[in-house]
Amino acid sequence: MHQTAKPNSPVVEKLGVYLVRVLADSGQGADPNAPLFLHIATPDGKTGFADAQLISPLGSDQMCYSKDASGWKIAGYIGGASP
Repeated sequence: MHQTAKPNSPVVEKLGVYLVRVLADSGQGADPNAPLFLHIATPDGKTGFADAQLISPLGSDQMCYSKDASGWKIAGYIGGASP
C-alpha cells in the first residue's frame, strides 16, 4: 500500500490476504494511461493507495449488508452452486 496514488510513492504497509475497504474517493486521475490506484482502508484503519490490478474482488461483488449499533456488517453474499 502506497502513501499516494503513484507507483513510485513510499510503501506504507505490505498487504496480506485479507479484506480491505475501497474508499469513495477512488478513481482515475487526469492521465488515462496512468495505472489506476484505489484509495483503500485496511482492517486496522490505516489508509493508502493500491494498484487496482493487485486488488481482487470476492467471488462476487454482490453482498448483503446489515447495520447494527457498531456499524455495517456483511450479512451474506452470493455463493457458488452446489454439485
